[in-house]
Amino acid sequence: LPISELRFEVLENTLGKPAYGPRAGGKDRLRVAPIPTPFVKPTLEAQNAQSLSSEVIFIGAPAAVGKSTTARYISGVLGIPILDLSVVPVSTGSLRTLLLELAGPGDDPVSAFHAGTAPIIVDAIDEGRLRSGETGIESFLQTTAELLLEDRSVTDRPKLIFLGRSDSIELASVALELYADQVTRASVNIGFFSRE
Repeated sequence: LPISELRFEVLENTLGKPAYGPRAGGKDRLRVAPIPTPFVKPTLEAQNAQSLSSEVIFIGAPAAVGKSTTARYISGVLGIPILDLSVVPVSTGSLRTLLLELAGPGDDPVSAFHAGTAPIIVDAIDEGRLRSGETGIESFLQTTAELLLEDRSVTDRPKLIFLGRSDSIELASVALELYADQVTRASVNIGFFSRE
Protein backbone atom coordinates (compact mmCIF):
# COMPACT_ATOMS: atom_id res chain seq x y z
CA LEU A 1 0.00 0.00 0.00
CA PRO A 2 1.25 3.52 -0.69
CA ILE A 3 2.27 5.63 2.28
CA SER A 4 0.16 8.75 2.69
CA GLU A 5 0.14 11.73 5.03
CA LEU A 6 -2.19 11.52 7.97
CA ARG A 7 -3.41 14.48 10.00
CA PHE A 8 -2.47 14.23 13.67
CA GLU A 9 -6.09 14.89 14.62
CA VAL A 10 -7.05 11.55 13.03
CA LEU A 11 -4.80 9.78 15.55
CA GLU A 12 -6.23 11.85 18.43
CA ASN A 13 -9.81 11.07 17.39
CA THR A 14 -9.05 7.37 17.00
CA LEU A 15 -7.58 7.19 20.51
CA GLY A 16 -10.20 9.27 22.29
CA LYS A 17 -10.35 9.77 26.06
CA PRO A 18 -9.95 6.67 28.24
CA ALA A 19 -12.34 5.68 31.03
CA TYR A 20 -9.44 4.72 33.33
CA GLY A 21 -6.45 6.64 34.62
CA PRO A 22 -3.74 6.38 37.27
CA ARG A 23 -5.06 5.69 40.76
CA ALA A 24 -4.59 8.59 43.19
CA GLY A 25 -1.72 7.82 45.54
CA GLY A 26 -0.48 5.04 43.25
CA LYS A 27 3.10 4.08 42.53
CA ASP A 28 3.34 6.59 39.64
CA ARG A 29 4.67 3.97 37.20
CA LEU A 30 1.77 4.92 34.94
CA ARG A 31 1.17 8.65 34.79
CA VAL A 32 -0.62 11.24 32.72
CA ALA A 33 1.93 13.72 31.46
CA PRO A 34 1.58 17.50 31.47
CA ILE A 35 0.95 18.89 28.00
CA PRO A 36 4.26 20.08 26.52
CA THR A 37 4.31 23.70 25.38
CA PRO A 38 4.95 24.74 22.79
CA PHE A 39 3.85 21.75 20.72
CA VAL A 40 3.45 21.64 16.95
CA LYS A 41 1.44 18.66 15.80
CA PRO A 42 3.68 16.64 13.49
CA THR A 43 2.73 15.21 10.16
CA LEU A 44 2.20 11.47 10.33
CA GLU A 45 2.77 8.93 7.59
CA ALA A 46 0.68 5.78 7.40
CA GLN A 47 -0.15 3.13 4.86
CA ASN A 48 -3.85 3.21 5.69
CA ALA A 49 -5.69 5.58 8.03
CA GLN A 50 -8.37 2.93 8.61
CA SER A 51 -5.73 0.64 10.13
CA LEU A 52 -5.50 2.98 13.14
CA SER A 53 -8.57 1.14 14.41
CA SER A 54 -6.24 -1.57 15.68
CA GLU A 55 -5.33 -2.97 19.08
CA VAL A 56 -1.71 -1.87 18.85
CA ILE A 57 -0.40 1.29 17.18
CA PHE A 58 3.34 1.57 16.59
CA ILE A 59 4.66 5.11 16.13
CA GLY A 60 8.21 5.22 14.84
CA ALA A 61 10.67 8.00 14.07
CA PRO A 62 14.42 8.62 13.99
CA ALA A 63 16.23 9.92 17.08
CA ALA A 64 15.47 13.46 18.28
CA VAL A 65 12.33 13.93 16.19
CA GLY A 66 10.01 14.32 19.17
CA LYS A 67 8.59 10.87 19.98
CA SER A 68 8.53 11.43 23.73
CA THR A 69 7.15 14.94 23.31
CA THR A 70 4.42 13.47 21.10
CA ALA A 71 3.74 10.79 23.73
CA ARG A 72 3.43 13.45 26.45
CA TYR A 73 1.13 15.56 24.28
CA ILE A 74 -1.23 12.64 23.56
CA SER A 75 -1.17 11.68 27.24
CA GLY A 76 -1.84 15.20 28.51
CA VAL A 77 -4.57 16.10 26.02
CA LEU A 78 -6.43 12.79 26.11
CA GLY A 79 -5.55 11.58 29.63
CA ILE A 80 -3.96 8.32 28.47
CA PRO A 81 -1.38 6.99 30.97
CA ILE A 82 2.24 6.62 29.87
CA LEU A 83 4.54 3.74 30.71
CA ASP A 84 8.00 5.29 30.27
CA LEU A 85 10.38 2.38 29.67
CA SER A 86 13.41 4.62 30.17
CA VAL A 87 12.38 4.90 33.84
CA VAL A 88 10.24 1.83 34.60
CA PRO A 89 11.88 -1.59 34.11
CA VAL A 90 9.60 -4.30 32.72
CA SER A 91 9.66 -8.08 32.45
CA THR A 92 7.29 -11.04 32.56
CA GLY A 93 3.71 -9.97 33.35
CA SER A 94 4.52 -6.29 33.90
CA LEU A 95 1.62 -4.93 31.87
CA ARG A 96 -1.06 -6.86 33.79
CA THR A 97 0.45 -5.70 37.10
CA LEU A 98 0.60 -2.09 35.91
CA LEU A 99 -3.01 -2.16 34.71
CA LEU A 100 -4.07 -2.90 38.29
CA GLU A 101 -2.73 0.57 39.21
CA LEU A 102 -5.53 2.20 37.16
CA ALA A 103 -8.83 3.45 38.51
CA GLY A 104 -12.09 4.02 36.67
CA PRO A 105 -15.82 3.48 36.68
CA GLY A 106 -15.54 -0.27 37.29
CA ASP A 107 -13.44 -2.52 39.47
CA ASP A 108 -11.60 -4.32 36.69
CA PRO A 109 -9.05 -2.28 34.71
CA VAL A 110 -7.87 -5.43 32.89
CA SER A 111 -11.35 -5.92 31.42
CA ALA A 112 -11.41 -2.21 30.52
CA PHE A 113 -8.05 -2.67 28.78
CA HIS A 114 -9.53 -5.53 26.73
CA ALA A 115 -12.53 -3.35 25.87
CA GLY A 116 -10.22 -0.58 24.63
CA THR A 117 -11.30 1.89 27.34
CA ALA A 118 -8.01 1.77 29.28
CA PRO A 119 -5.27 2.24 26.65
CA ILE A 120 -1.62 2.66 27.61
CA ILE A 121 1.12 4.63 25.86
CA VAL A 122 4.43 2.72 25.96
CA ASP A 123 7.18 5.25 25.37
CA ALA A 124 10.95 4.92 24.94
CA ILE A 125 11.11 1.30 23.85
CA ASP A 126 14.72 1.94 22.77
CA GLU A 127 15.82 3.07 26.23
CA GLY A 128 13.70 0.30 27.72
CA ARG A 129 15.82 -2.28 25.94
CA LEU A 130 18.78 -0.88 27.86
CA ARG A 131 17.01 -0.49 31.24
CA SER A 132 15.22 -3.86 31.24
CA GLY A 133 17.67 -5.77 29.07
CA GLU A 134 16.81 -7.81 26.00
CA THR A 135 15.42 -10.65 28.13
CA GLY A 136 13.20 -8.28 30.12
CA ILE A 137 11.80 -6.56 27.03
CA GLU A 138 11.30 -9.89 25.25
CA SER A 139 9.42 -11.29 28.27
CA PHE A 140 7.37 -8.10 28.52
CA LEU A 141 6.37 -8.30 24.85
CA GLN A 142 5.57 -12.00 25.06
CA THR A 143 3.35 -11.69 28.14
CA THR A 144 1.76 -8.52 26.71
CA ALA A 145 0.85 -10.51 23.58
CA GLU A 146 -0.56 -13.29 25.76
CA LEU A 147 -2.62 -10.71 27.68
CA LEU A 148 -4.01 -9.31 24.42
CA LEU A 149 -5.01 -12.83 23.34
CA GLU A 150 -6.97 -13.52 26.53
CA ASP A 151 -9.98 -11.56 25.28
CA ARG A 152 -10.68 -11.16 21.58
CA SER A 153 -14.08 -9.44 21.89
CA VAL A 154 -12.71 -6.00 20.87
CA THR A 155 -10.03 -5.85 18.19
CA ASP A 156 -10.76 -2.49 16.57
CA ARG A 157 -9.88 -0.09 19.40
CA PRO A 158 -6.36 0.98 20.40
CA LYS A 159 -5.14 -0.68 23.60
CA LEU A 160 -1.40 0.00 23.32
CA ILE A 161 0.48 2.81 21.60
CA PHE A 162 4.23 2.11 21.31
CA LEU A 163 6.69 4.89 20.48
CA GLY A 164 10.32 4.33 19.56
CA ARG A 165 12.97 4.52 16.90
CA SER A 166 11.99 2.73 13.73
CA ASP A 167 14.33 -0.24 14.28
CA SER A 168 13.07 -0.85 17.84
CA ILE A 169 9.47 -0.50 16.67
CA GLU A 170 10.15 -3.08 13.97
CA LEU A 171 11.62 -5.50 16.54
CA ALA A 172 8.63 -5.00 18.87
CA SER A 173 6.21 -5.51 15.99
CA VAL A 174 7.96 -8.71 14.92
CA ALA A 175 8.01 -10.00 18.51
CA LEU A 176 4.32 -9.26 18.92
CA GLU A 177 3.53 -10.99 15.64
CA LEU A 178 5.59 -14.01 16.73
CA TYR A 179 3.54 -14.44 19.90
CA ALA A 180 0.17 -13.19 18.70
CA ASP A 181 -0.12 -12.90 14.94
CA GLN A 182 -3.90 -12.27 15.09
CA VAL A 183 -3.53 -9.09 17.19
CA THR A 184 -4.43 -6.15 14.96
CA ARG A 185 -1.57 -3.71 14.44
CA ALA A 186 -0.97 -0.39 12.72
CA SER A 187 2.30 1.39 12.00
CA VAL A 188 2.67 5.14 11.72
CA ASN A 189 5.78 7.25 11.29
CA ILE A 190 6.33 10.79 12.48
CA GLY A 191 7.11 12.86 9.39
CA PHE A 192 10.07 15.13 8.90
CA PHE A 193 10.12 18.55 10.51
CA SER A 194 8.20 21.18 8.64
CA ARG A 195 9.08 24.87 8.68
CA GLU A 196 6.52 25.33 11.49
